[in-house]
Amino acid sequence: MLHHNIPACAEGVIAELLRCSVVATALKPFATELKMTQPKTSAAQLAADYVKLGGTRLGKLDDNIVETRQWDGEPKEAAAFWETHIETLSDEERREVETNLPTMNSE
Repeated sequence: MLHHNIPACAEGVIAELLRCSVVATALKPFATELKMTQPKTSAAQLAADYVKLGGTRLGKLDDNIVETRQWDGEPKEAAAFWETHIETLSDEERREVETNLPTMNSE
């Protein structure tokens, strides 16, 4: 199907652009939901990455004291990630990551 003044070789490109536009429009209602599930800060992202690797530490938040507890072993990847990316942070930055971990009273 040739359009006025559009070379035949461009027809496929135009068709693909239109297809992508239709897909983007169909996914638009889910964009807000996807954004809401993504971590908002680098501390939240570090905590999420650690948990994805199988990290088992839990945050313990009591008054103004933030600690972590760990009863179970964890995969080597998670332990290495903690040592490399989280233990090396300042106390304040590490506390922020710890507050983004699942907590001991999480269901």
